[in-house]
Amino acid sequence: MKFSTVSLLLLGLTTSISATSYEIYIQNKAGDSLYLDGTGRKCQCLSNTQTDHIANSYGGIVRVFASTDCTGAYDTIKSQASIYNAEWVNSVSFGSSGSSSGPYGCPNLFA
Repeated sequence: MKFSTVSLLLLGLTTSISATSYEIYIQNKAGDSLYLDGTGRKCQCLSNTQTDHIANSYGGIVRVFASTDCTGAYDTIKSQASIYNAEWVNSVSFGSSGSSSGPYGCPNLFA
């Protein structure tokens, strides 16, 4: 089977685009912090995390929800922006546009 140079370049570009990694920063009220990352679009439950600060470090489209499953009304955190006093946030979705995967349970991320 023979591939053209254009076909191989398109395949490489498609793979590169689909493998983009996204990252958000989360800090709880105690000052503990972590980064969540992933590819595609991810939903993470935060209702047991006592979230205080969420930053869109490189999270693509970041939405914060009062629900625990990334559904319903949301606020958006723009690129390189943050929200503080985020106790009301019970879930966050981040990544590329489209449907998100998860959440898969609702652990305290700092436990």
